[in-house]
Formats: sequence, C-alpha cells, structure tokens
Amino acid sequence: MVLVNQIMPRALSLCLSLLATPALAQGVVCPTASGHIAPQTICTALLGALGGRTASGLRLEILANDPQKLAGRLVWATAAGPVIEVFATSTALDDRAAARLAQGLVKSTDIP
Repeated sequence: MVLVNQIMPRALSLCLSLLATPALAQGVVCPTASGHIAPQTICTALLGALGGRTASGLRLEILANDPQKLAGRLVWATAAGPVIEVFATSTALDDRAAARLAQGLVKSTDIP
C-alpha cells in the first residue's frame, strides 16, 4: 500500500505534465516554459485573437515573460513575425497583458 501511495502521485504528475506539453489547437503550437504569466493563458489569448482562423504550422515563441515585460512573436516554417512587447512600469503585468500581446501579434503579423 505504501508503494502505491508513492507511485500514484508521481504517475498523476507525469500524466498532467504530458497533457500540458505543446498544445496544438487550431494549428498553433504553444510554449511550455513557465514564466510570470502561464503559457496556456497566453496561448488561449492568441487563439481568441485569431478568431477561429486556422493557422497551420504556426508556433508561438515567448521571448520574455517577466512581471514587467511580456514579449513574443509568431514563427512558421519559412519566416518569423515581428517581436511584440507589452510593458508595465509601476505594477506587475496580469493576464490582460496576454490579450494585448496576442492582439498585437495577430495585427502585426502577415500570417500565412
């Protein structure tokens, strides 16, 4: 019984981490590295900004994910879009920064 109690939490943790690895939704590959704002929050905001469009082979690359700076770009097989940055000077960024980043990425990138 003790062995089961030790193995089960580890197995559950492994299963959850596998589920969290690059999520493919509407053709977008999401990052898995942690940061100030959860990568899944940023990816969800990007999918919302895409408005249901399919973007096959598109990868979201997060270049900075700190309390005062969030930066990223969209990358695909043949090119990369511009780097978009969201800053905060007096308080830490919150989940709204993910939406601002996503909107900036979609508006400024000529998505194939």
